[in-house]
Amino acid sequence: MLENLVKIEEAEFRYFITIKTLMLNKIGEILNLLNSRIDIISDWKSAFLRTARKGYKQSDLNIGAERVFHNWASALLNFPNSTPIGADLVFDSEEGFRVHIDIKTALDENPADWQGVVNVGKNQTSYTIPGMFNADIPTRYSDGRITLTYIILVIHKHFSDKIDAILLTCVPNRELLGVYGSKISRAGKGGRERRKDFRFKYIVDGDVLRFKLLTGNPPRVEIITALKGSKVVERLLSLSKNKLRINRWH
Repeated sequence: MLENLVKIEEAEFRYFITIKTLMLNKIGEILNLLNSRIDIISDWKSAFLRTARKGYKQSDLNIGAERVFHNWASALLNFPNSTPIGADLVFDSEEGFRVHIDIKTALDENPADWQGVVNVGKNQTSYTIPGMFNADIPTRYSDGRITLTYIILVIHKHFSDKIDAILLTCVPNRELLGVYGSKISRAGKGGRERRKDFRFKYIVDGDVLRFKLLTGNPPRVEIITALKGSKVVERLLSLSKNKLRINRWH
């Protein structure tokens, strides 16, 4: 049993490194595309504000970031899967895994959306927590493929080209529930009662969440790129004893 769990973690880590490397190879282009909306902000800002949900300040990168990462992924990752239940990006690997990558955006003024956590929905993870959260993605599909889940989180300033940080994190497969338990979660935006989402804690008890079963315990989260002088980045680095790794500054 433990051997099977280790193999899952090995795969999660291997694809974490692959996704990170592919992002770093294109990070300059990704940043430019994320900010392409600012050049035409006068054409869409008033309509965006007029149609926004009352009482809620929505990220103006929410939909655009998904487009940017679809573009990035289409040139790099083969075999997309058309399943209607899953993350923003779903790919099948030749090794027998189904890779889910969800794109999240958070405003720098809303630390509840990025300060050591990221919100995860039912359709974006296999990590069911009995009595707390019910995921809609299977740990293993009927075709034998094992679920691997990743979140790309873009933290930015509203209506601005200021991108504080882009993080990559890996949410454990549900078969690892006995390893991570419920400590890696707290109530999502919908609350515990609705069980539609949960906030995945990538920093737990003052430490960066790590692949617990792997030699050296590599981190399950890294900052792909960070803005020099950003207060958000300073806050992120202050959250844990073992600092989040920053791969690149911009």
